[in-house]
Amino acid sequence: MKARFSQQQLPVKIIQKDGTAYVYICQNETQGQETYPDMGEGQTTETYYEYDYNEIIGPADALPLEDIQAHPEQYLNYEYTENK
Repeated sequence: MKARFSQQQLPVKIIQKDGTAYVYICQNETQGQETYPDMGEGQTTETYYEYDYNEIIGPADALPLEDIQAHPEQYLNYEYTENK
């Protein structure tokens, strides 16, 4: 999936809370500009940063966090599923 941000993102951001890991992967940055109409006659141009993006949420002890940090490009399509 693609995601667009108004600021540059880290390639991998991992937040751990109460035993759960929230992993945000942003790869292959492209930068662009988009122009929006203002009130009246003006226009505003904003810079954006677009990434190949994935979010992974799961138990911190069940996700390969070190490998995700080392090789985020391999996890762009990864989806955590609980083994029952």
